Amino acid sequence: MYEHCFNQLSPAIKARLSPPRVPLVGFSGERCWPIGEIDLDLTIGEPPLSRTETLDFVVVRSTSQHNILLGRVAMMKMVIITSTIHQLVKFYTPEGIGTLASTYDREKVIMAIRETEERPGECILETREEDLSEEKISINPLFPEQKVTIGGSLPMETKKKLPKLLQANIDIFAWEYGDMTGIPRTLSIDGTTFSTEHKLNEYRHLEPILQKKRNLASERDEAACKEVEELLQADIIREAKYPTWVANPVMVKKSDGGWRMCVDFTNINKAYPKDCYPLPEIAWKVESLIGYKYKCFLDAYKGYHQIQMAEEEEEKTSFFTSKGIYCYKKMPFGLKNAGATYQRLVDKISWTEEAEQAFVDMKAHIANLPTLTSPKPGETLYLYLATSKECISVVLVAEREKVQVPIYFVSRVLQGVEANYPELKKLTLALVHTARKLQRYLQAHPIIVLTNKQIRQVLMKPEKLGRVAKWAIELGEHDIDFQARHSIRAQVLADFIAETTETNEESDTTFAQIITPPVEIKEWKLFTDRASSSAGSGAGLMLINPEGQEFTYALHFEFNTTNNEAEYEALLAGLRIAKEMKIEHLQAFVDSQLVANQVLDIFEAK
Repeated sequence: MYEHCFNQLSPAIKARLSPPRVPLVGFSGERCWPIGEIDLDLTIGEPPLSRTETLDFVVVRSTSQHNILLGRVAMMKMVIITSTIHQLVKFYTPEGIGTLASTYDREKVIMAIRETEERPGECILETREEDLSEEKISINPLFPEQKVTIGGSLPMETKKKLPKLLQANIDIFAWEYGDMTGIPRTLSIDGTTFSTEHKLNEYRHLEPILQKKRNLASERDEAACKEVEELLQADIIREAKYPTWVANPVMVKKSDGGWRMCVDFTNINKAYPKDCYPLPEIAWKVESLIGYKYKCFLDAYKGYHQIQMAEEEEEKTSFFTSKGIYCYKKMPFGLKNAGATYQRLVDKISWTEEAEQAFVDMKAHIANLPTLTSPKPGETLYLYLATSKECISVVLVAEREKVQVPIYFVSRVLQGVEANYPELKKLTLALVHTARKLQRYLQAHPIIVLTNKQIRQVLMKPEKLGRVAKWAIELGEHDIDFQARHSIRAQVLADFIAETTETNEESDTTFAQIITPPVEIKEWKLFTDRASSSAGSGAGLMLINPEGQEFTYALHFEFNTTNNEAEYEALLAGLRIAKEMKIEHLQAFVDSQLVANQVLDIFEAK
């Protein structure tokens, strides 16, 4: 609401003006404080097609031909739909749909613009530059090094009162590990008792794995021992008496120069099934907060030290240190199903019948979205990774009736030194970026990465250090498997790979498939497979017609060949058969990357 409109209100109404809570932020980041805020009833339309809602107006000092501007929140509350082309507004009322026509006057608009240009020195909004800086304060004298940051966008009155409020309630904060008392092993809600413990439920037929102990450098070992002491005092870990699965700690350097101890749970994570409990979509959660004045976030990323481990499962989380072998009494970060256990607990505590129905409606809506494809619960999903000099790209697909359909595309521009990473490190970064961005998919589905690169070996390498060690721990909690990439059974994926393929010798995105230009007419498909040994060599062919009927052929070569030579012979034999059958359009799939790239002129034949 503009000030000239506010001044026309009665004194009784203007007296309800309250101080502003937050500044207005411009497109270039500048912040300006409004005069104040006021709640008013706004009526749109005329009876019987009218609607009245209470809206929160921000009063600003600015020259304008308008009285008020309605934002997205107000339009949603008023159920308003606008049409710029028709200069009409339609809105819902209990009696039907109301309509308002624009009273736009071009001459008045031009005059208003000229009047504004003639007063360039006028202050449009009250600005308080000195109030916008953040302030870090200490509220607990026992822990003066731990600061609380007060945002610069808060009103001055709130900034003055907030420190006293925080100091009066310092007991609700966890200042050290010992303050995290943990969640009871069982809770009762609405008369129903349920367990909150985290259980591994590993496959009984698998033998426990005792990793070979890796000694840490002196600086890392000192940091690990210090953190172990803190965790012992907080009753988060204990000494393991009869450990079965034992892992090694990995020390990761933090941005502030300190160290974070992570445990390499790779082996135990592979030994128990995936809990496909869905995680919430963060973007939807944030979007649902539109219209609320205050927002509170809980950061649960740094660990899950509130949920108890099942007592019989504690020693399966054992890890080496220079002081001995310890295990977790409370669920640690890095276990595969830790996120599912945490989210299930949160949902049980906060779930209502209304939330349950909203969740069911949301799943039904997502399942019927027309864009891309929605995954089915528990379905195995596949990842294709690709890199170029300046970006990394990933496509997530599902396989339906032997056809791969895309679910999600992810891409990111490489920044700084990332552009100089070797190809394996770029591909690993692509996988990590996908795990962070598509966490809800990786949590709820088994994932298979289809690649011909040795990413698994990089992540499993015992002497991995730095970023790679951190990435390995981060990926370890997901159910990710790696398989060799063969033919790609979807043209959209072929286009994706082709667009991100380099043509030089350092290319890391070539693929073993020969694709003819896509045409709308029906195509035949040719699949080849070869074998070569000291006893002889041969090949197998399969031709599939557009109706799906299969024709198989077996070849035996009466001369010695290498594997690549056998693949060439198989491809040539398949092409001869296709020619004899007068097949005009053929899509060929081969197992040899060398053959595929030479035929595509990506590699030079010598």
